[in-house]
Amino acid sequence: MISADGSPVAIAWNGDAVKARVSGAPGATVSLAIDLRAPCQAPAAGNAWGSVGPVTVRAPSGQVIGDRPPETLASAERGVQAPTDAGGRASLVGRRLAQVESGDRRVPALWDIAGARDRSVGVVGWWCTWPAERVRGTMISDFLFFASTRRLLELERVPEDTLRAGAVYPPEAARLVAAAMPARWELSAEELGRFVPASSPRFGEYLAAPSRVGALTDPPIVVLKDTYLLNRPYFAVARQLATSKQPDFLLVYTNLVDAVEHKFWRYYEPARFAGVSPADVADFGETIPRSYEYVDDELGRLLGALASDTVVVVLSDHGHHAAPDGGVFSGEHHDAPPGILIVAGPGIRHGEVGGASLQDVTPTVLAAAGLPVARDFPGRVLPDVFATPPTPATVATYRDVPREATAPSAPSDVDPAVRERLRALGYLQ
Repeated sequence: MISADGSPVAIAWNGDAVKARVSGAPGATVSLAIDLRAPCQAPAAGNAWGSVGPVTVRAPSGQVIGDRPPETLASAERGVQAPTDAGGRASLVGRRLAQVESGDRRVPALWDIAGARDRSVGVVGWWCTWPAERVRGTMISDFLFFASTRRLLELERVPEDTLRAGAVYPPEAARLVAAAMPARWELSAEELGRFVPASSPRFGEYLAAPSRVGALTDPPIVVLKDTYLLNRPYFAVARQLATSKQPDFLLVYTNLVDAVEHKFWRYYEPARFAGVSPADVADFGETIPRSYEYVDDELGRLLGALASDTVVVVLSDHGHHAAPDGGVFSGEHHDAPPGILIVAGPGIRHGEVGGASLQDVTPTVLAAAGLPVARDFPGRVLPDVFATPPTPATVATYRDVPREATAPSAPSDVDPAVRERLRALGYLQ
């Protein structure tokens, strides 16, 4: 949101151009040009990440009904004014909000803490991990997730770009990504049949639909297919790490259920929405439960690759429910209902645990691993999780734990053996 003279303006991003609507001026639009500086980077606070020229307000007919100098612009998210320079352009000061990266995190993550305590880690697909950090183990960042939705890379470029962009650590972990990538960016009839009944008269149409997300308004079936194809390599890499590396901490992220709930909720609870056809309910009414079944199956395969004495934690950062307005997303979590927390393994108590929060997860996991808990953690160890509540050692803080992001490599620095491996798999021309 940007406020121009106090009037709210909703911004829609499209390359370097921004158009917006002003409340209180029906049908009027606000146009302004933004010149980005290093758009893929998040500069230090206080540095300009771009500049913006004067704002022009136009009526629906196109007639200019008002000009506003750029100094009236402010970021409602950050409350930072944008003063003009001698050239009449305003600098946008603050941090970009579009892409949250590993360098934006202000405190060490669980994998940093574990590594500092001589525990090995495997991190797969976790949010805010690109560029990948130098960890004590392996990190497969969330590069593939945003590469699909933000950059729309060609399939054969993804593994190579993984190497160039510092998306994995160590660099040889790119072999795992390459081996797990699908040969073609499309679902087989058997795979699609896990989410949509193959008996549907429109199944052939769904099978032929694009599998690459190109716009926010893409049909739900496109989002399902693209998200599934993004998640599948991450699950495969996680199983490989569990088998070959056996890290002390293995963290795996999936966004399949979240994406499906956003796009398919109207078919899951059709009575809450207007105009949902019986045919769509027949085809998509079970897509959300089926997505849970798929993730549960992948979790089962991963558990089969883990040692029997592993403590397993399954959690979500929020729940989901029907969106009141039923727009592009028919499911939402703006006022998120509770998520889930499931803990199982040796030393874990059977029964329910109440009053847990996201801030309690890290101290509880550290206690389960026999590691000290920081006294400045905002959360607490959940004693009801354990058959015998632990009394973990404590440290003052983990904020001083060092962490280092990997630097993107120049193309010439990529291991030739890795390049040949990618070519052999058909991912490079």
